[in-house]
Parts: sequence; structure tokens; C-alpha cells
Amino acid sequence: MVILDKPQDARRMLSKISKAMGSSEWYNTQETAFALHAAAAFVQKYLGSQQGVQATVTTLADSKTQEIRGDKTIWQIPLSIRDGQADVSVRNNSEGNLFARRITTVSSLDIITEKVSSALAMDIRYYNAQGTPIDIRHLKQGEDLTIEITVKNTGITGNYDALALTCLLPSGFEIINERLTGNVTLPNADHFDIRDDRFYVYFSLPQGQSKTFRFRCNAAFRGEYMLPAIQCSAMYDNSIQAITPGCKITID
Repeated sequence: MVILDKPQDARRMLSKISKAMGSSEWYNTQETAFALHAAAAFVQKYLGSQQGVQATVTTLADSKTQEIRGDKTIWQIPLSIRDGQADVSVRNNSEGNLFARRITTVSSLDIITEKVSSALAMDIRYYNAQGTPIDIRHLKQGEDLTIEITVKNTGITGNYDALALTCLLPSGFEIINERLTGNVTLPNADHFDIRDDRFYVYFSLPQGQSKTFRFRCNAAFRGEYMLPAIQCSAMYDNSIQAITPGCKITID
């Protein structure tokens, strides 16, 4: 519509794109890229002559005032925090509408204690080198262990084609990377990525079926550590997920 110079039709299409992108639905990389590309083409042709953001921003924590004048249509400014608050005052100095939004990101220091099972079920077991079940909360230094994670599709909407399993390890663990010895691991995975302290596994899962993944580690260092929560979720649908809480562990 932009190429054909039909601004009214393009505006209606832009409204649909904006509504979709602002919803709780998840879109893949290609969908998001093309949506933003189309919106940018509209802005460049029909709104390109605007002056951009013209505003005065005052952060109340440190009483600093910043004048924003430029051709950018989006400005992002870090806020100072005082007594756990980050209050800000925004004054619009332009003739057009200005939309202000405060974005807050928080990471809890506490262990996740709530188990989540939404259209996915996840069972986690721990074994020693002899295959005997062990208590992950109490380990001996130098002990090898196997983490066995079983994920089951309990939904009724068909197969899942893009699941991501994230398994983070305590900082006192070392991964036994069997890929370095030439052994084939994780046969049920479409793709997997082994980092220094975590496993990423990507796989599909038919309805009603389950897959099991096994990872080998070593309790390398003495001390008290936190085992993070283990999570599996659909990459493009946040209603499909399973989370198993973490716990504190001790390596003697």
C-alpha cells in the first residue's frame, strides 16, 4: 500500500500490524522483521517530515533535567533509583502526541519455589555413576552424576514443533561434555547447545508422547550453591511451559 501510495489503506493495515505486535501473541523472527519493515516504510513516507521527539525529562531521584531534541522517534533513558523508586516527569514540547513508558526489569534473588505445568509435564531425576537415584541437595566432591529430564506433551492441541529446554547448573558443577570424546548425545533433540554452565535443547514433541534427555556433570567444588529452576517452554507460545523449582545444594 505504501508503494502504491494509498495512505488510507496503508494506515488501516498499519493499525492491524500494531494491534498484532502489541498483543500477547508471540511471533517468529521473520514475522517480526517484516512487520517492522512495513511499519518503517509507512513512517518514512508519510511521517518522515515530523521533528521527532521534543521533550523535557526530569528524574526526581537526582533532580536532573534533560532536554531531548532530535529527529529520533524513540528515546530511551536509564532512570536513577532512590529508596527503591525511579520516579520521572516528562513534558511534551512538541505539537504532536508523545507516549511515555517506564520499563522495569527485575531478577529475584530468591529460589523459584512454584512448579508450573501448562500443557507440558516435566520430570527430573538424578543418578550417580552407578545409576542409583541420589539426593541432589547433598553431594560429595568429585562425584559424577546424571541429570535425567523427561518432558511430556500433555496438551490437546496437537504436536509441538519448537520447544526449548533450558537446564542451568550450580556454579560448583562442571559439565562432562561427551561431544569432545566423539560420543553422540541427545538423540531426541533437533539441536542442542552446551555452554560452560548450562544445556540448551531444542526439539519437537508429538501430542501425548514424551522425550528424555540425559546430561552428565561432576560436583567439582566444595561449598553451598543454588540449583536454578529448570524450564521447558514453546518458543512462540508462552501458554505452553513447564518449570521445576530449584533448590540449595551442598557439596562436601
